[in-house]
Amino acid sequence: MSQLDDLLARSRSPGRLVERRSFTLSREKAIEKQREFALRHPRQYVLELVQAAVFGGAKYIAIDTRPHSLLVAWVGGDPLGTRELEGLFDYLFADRGDARWRHMVQLAIGVNAILQRKPRTLRIESGDGQTAIRMDLDAQGKGTVGQPTDPIAGTYLYVEYGSGFFSRFRTSTWTEEQGLVEERCLYTPVPILLNGSAPFGYRGSRHIEIFGARLQEHFDESGRRGVVAIHSSPRAPTGFRMVVGGVWISTLPLETLASRPLVGVICDDDLRKTADQSDIVQDHRYVGMLHAVQPVATRLMRKQEGSSYRPPPLPPIPEVRRASKDEAPKGPEPQPLPQPLPMLWPRGSTTLAELRGIGDIPLFYVEPRHSNALQGRAAEPDRFPWRVLVLTEGQILTLSKEIPDAALHRLTAKADVDFVRRVIDRRVRVRELTTAGHGFRLTLRLHLEGPLPDWGHGHRGVPFCVTDERGTVEFGVIDGSKVRVCGARSLSWDAERDVRTPLELPRVSLRLEVDREDRLLEDRHVSLALSRAWELAVPERGAPHRELLGALVGALAVPQFVRSEQGITVAASLPVGWPEGLRHVALINTTEGDLTLEDLLGLLGTSNTRTIEDLDALLALDAAEQRFGYGHLTHPALEGEPLFGVGRIGDRWVWLEGHGMWGLETITQMVWVGATFCPRRHDARWRTEAHPHPELVSAVRADVEPGDWLQGWQTLFEQLQRIEAEDSWSRYAHGPSTAGRCEGLGRLALLHLAVMLDRGEQPLLVPSDRGGRRSLGEIRSHPAARIVARRGVKLAEPWTFSLTRDELSVIEADGTTPRLRYDDAPEVWRSLSQAEQGWLVRNEVRHGGLRGWLGLRCPHDGTSGILLRTTGQLIALSDVDRSVPCHGLLWPDGGGSAISQEQRRVVQLAGLRLYQTLISILRDRPGATRMEAACRYATTFVLLVWRRSNRLQGTARELARLVPIADADGQPWDTLETWLATPVDARPELPPGLQPLEEPTTALEKTAGLEDQSIQGRLFDALGAPPIALSVVPTEASPHEPAVLLDLARSHRGRAILLLNQGHPLAAAAIAGPGRPRELLLLEMARQLCAWGEAIGLELDLPRTQLVLLAQRIGA
Repeated sequence: MSQLDDLLARSRSPGRLVERRSFTLSREKAIEKQREFALRHPRQYVLELVQAAVFGGAKYIAIDTRPHSLLVAWVGGDPLGTRELEGLFDYLFADRGDARWRHMVQLAIGVNAILQRKPRTLRIESGDGQTAIRMDLDAQGKGTVGQPTDPIAGTYLYVEYGSGFFSRFRTSTWTEEQGLVEERCLYTPVPILLNGSAPFGYRGSRHIEIFGARLQEHFDESGRRGVVAIHSSPRAPTGFRMVVGGVWISTLPLETLASRPLVGVICDDDLRKTADQSDIVQDHRYVGMLHAVQPVATRLMRKQEGSSYRPPPLPPIPEVRRASKDEAPKGPEPQPLPQPLPMLWPRGSTTLAELRGIGDIPLFYVEPRHSNALQGRAAEPDRFPWRVLVLTEGQILTLSKEIPDAALHRLTAKADVDFVRRVIDRRVRVRELTTAGHGFRLTLRLHLEGPLPDWGHGHRGVPFCVTDERGTVEFGVIDGSKVRVCGARSLSWDAERDVRTPLELPRVSLRLEVDREDRLLEDRHVSLALSRAWELAVPERGAPHRELLGALVGALAVPQFVRSEQGITVAASLPVGWPEGLRHVALINTTEGDLTLEDLLGLLGTSNTRTIEDLDALLALDAAEQRFGYGHLTHPALEGEPLFGVGRIGDRWVWLEGHGMWGLETITQMVWVGATFCPRRHDARWRTEAHPHPELVSAVRADVEPGDWLQGWQTLFEQLQRIEAEDSWSRYAHGPSTAGRCEGLGRLALLHLAVMLDRGEQPLLVPSDRGGRRSLGEIRSHPAARIVARRGVKLAEPWTFSLTRDELSVIEADGTTPRLRYDDAPEVWRSLSQAEQGWLVRNEVRHGGLRGWLGLRCPHDGTSGILLRTTGQLIALSDVDRSVPCHGLLWPDGGGSAISQEQRRVVQLAGLRLYQTLISILRDRPGATRMEAACRYATTFVLLVWRRSNRLQGTARELARLVPIADADGQPWDTLETWLATPVDARPELPPGLQPLEEPTTALEKTAGLEDQSIQGRLFDALGAPPIALSVVPTEASPHEPAVLLDLARSHRGRAILLLNQGHPLAAAAIAGPGRPRELLLLEMARQLCAWGEAIGLELDLPRTQLVLLAQRIGA
């Protein structure tokens, strides 16, 4: 328990005294001084007690005021002694300006005023942590002083009054004392906790601001601080609030400071108060204050009136002899800052640059001589999650000048840490979720109010802290897929590491409790946090947190195209375990009402928009817009922001590269891409000429006649094509327009312009395997071309293209019916685990950390697909789907982002069991619908097996014998097995959709020696299924040229092309057949590929590849 907790608990239960003796305060002295010290306000005594605490060196003050009791407690300063308490009223006769006992004078004034109210109980207790002294008084001033059984660290005064008859009917808990503290203690330099809250914040800042001031000048020197200002309104009140001991005493005009009335606050503890404690004595201290503050006022006036301003004269300061003890000590001298800036262990260090953007984040410091007192659990980051600098007072003075906006707070003892933590905790309102796993417990906190833990030391991301039974293990932030560690118990730790699952959770912090010190934050913890965070965003009780829900939708809701009677729509696949009701929870407020995920999906593919009232709320939804498509949500700040544009200057159209070019007076015409589907088109200087598509606009200056527009559109198209080829969309992000918005609307404009300018045959779009670009014409007409939702199912296929719904509308514009790679709604995949209805056969997968279902739909559905639902993605297992076509939805148990080769084999075997089950279904001759579906699935499977090996065995052969084939008249012909063995011209056609077509390919031409498990196949296997497509292309060159070369001009991160020189003897011998030449050639190919991969950041392991090539040779 902290010192302050001890004080508060002790005031409620004081215990007994070990040594005690009775005494009586001199009531005669009190009566003698009663009239002189009659307070202007009867409840003003609470302010005298606050001043007693401040003058006594308090660091934190707690006040608890009730209708019939009052508690004032403070931590810091020297404790009160027995003689001081017994002779308390003697201080009523002491010099009220003497700093040595001024705190006792204020305490005596306060106690004297309390006794006039006939309290039932008055208790004062004070101690230094080792011992304590307590004084109990009654209404007559009779008291007992003694030593309690238990020590305390700090001082408190507790008073309790009797209640009258009418007070029992009082229902309000507000007191006049509370009102006085709230009104008069605004400028107290130490934090005040009033009835459990901190009305002025926990900072206790020495910096003061005047609200509404046009000009203001601050000062903090020689024990005085404050501000002098000129108000922006001539009708505003003037005068200076005079503050002594942290309490606003009175307001004085101080007209001698300047030639015009000013406004301000002056805090000067050297000033003396009048006997009623409600005004300032205008003695030599007062005149000295005027001389100290007038230079500040003069600087202010010269800013207002110029350098010629001269201040009015002041009276001279009366000469008063001061004792040396009363002289103010000199302040610390500025000292240079160390680089980097040290912090309290285990926080590591920070830099001046990192501190410049600290904003409202709490920042603390401890002097090196006190740092050992703060070591231990109380100040560790898991309990005190703020930066604590270890600097001298002189270095802090330098730092405060370098970063004037930072509020620095000093810590000297663990009691300070406890007090600050409790005050901050009272300001924090959180929503919490705890989940456990093997060896850990993870707590997610959504911070509804108050600051987030500063575990990231100001860096962007989700703050986290890992702890064990000993305390803090490590802490930092998770920024996307990067874990930035800002401190750790270990002496050696990695500052950064990667996680596979990106994490973006606004206003959320993570606390991970582990059972071993060597356990750190891992992928499984991040995945678990991401998958469970929806429970914080949409709790069973309480309002949804829209910002968090929007971020989760952007991170985890995967778009999928669905073909229906109304056309192609967009659906969102939610993670496993998410309730469907989340689709209908409001994400953001628009001028037309709340917008849900389903509402957003309904806008896609149309030109409809919704206006958002709050720009910050719209920017918080950027991840969701990036996931589904930009343009449909708009705000006036975006409507006036062009993303890309060209302007006509004279006879030339020029690219408007920077924002400065948009205002050139020489521009007469412009065409541009807007940041939303509602770009601003109304301007006094410009008139809109054309608005061919929602994001495209052209305008001409109002005072000129337009020239040719075609060249402008062409120039814009060419520039957008360049940006797409360079993938440099992020260069054009500015203001509220993010990189995602630039790419989304820039790509859409590029496709619209291609149609407008008849560039349909120009290669524009890259397929999902990152191969060569294809034109709109090819995507519309090629039989292998398929479309999948952009940022939807993750796959790598040579003729599958990822588009948004708005981009797909461009493909549809000429009447083309796009062929979708997947056209089923997410409910189809989810229904695998929910019902038998709609399925011909299902198989559950539950093995080795992988769960899910595979099935064959009924009626037959040719758009099959096996999808892996990881924490944030839907990944197509295309290789498994090609061998056993079916519908499948799988997910790793721990929420990972990938599956192993063994798990892939498990899935493949589960798919094969589906087709083994078909054998029984075909033998049972079910109803017509089920029979037709079974025959179609069986035929598809048999044709795939036949195409791979040109022969049938096992399950494929059994199915081929059971599938009946009809002739052109619909009469039974024979089985599929017979059909495959019959020449093409002697057998009937298969039903539509079941023709044995070759798989689409973009592979370049190969020679006979480059098939399967020869050169290209062996190299691909040896590389361990690299994350790129691989092509070996034969060429004819001189024998003096290298046998193999990597084609750097055409190779990129998605595809590597090796040129094989057939004119070289080594290459010719390698193509001819196995042997040493082929092995040497393969080793050289591997060397070139791995060297190139290292240069561009691909992980290709050369030693492993060479070992696999050697093993292949030995195995052969």
